[in-house]
Amino acid sequence: MLIQVQREPRCWNVQTPQHAAGVRFRNGATAFDFAQALAREHHLRTGETADVWVVVGDAHVAAGGHGS
Repeated sequence: MLIQVQREPRCWNVQTPQHAAGVRFRNGATAFDFAQALAREHHLRTGETADVWVVVGDAHVAAGGHGS
């Protein structure tokens, strides 16, 4: 599973395959912590890998994950 923390004009948006519209946060650290918690929960529940990317513009960084 890929979870993306995407920078948008006035917020950070956490997107997953199940929730393409995402969950919006004002604070990037809060968004990242939420994404990491989703990744951890997904891995514990399914045993599958869950990766977190931070996306700004056309660039992305693999910023962590669970089960890799």
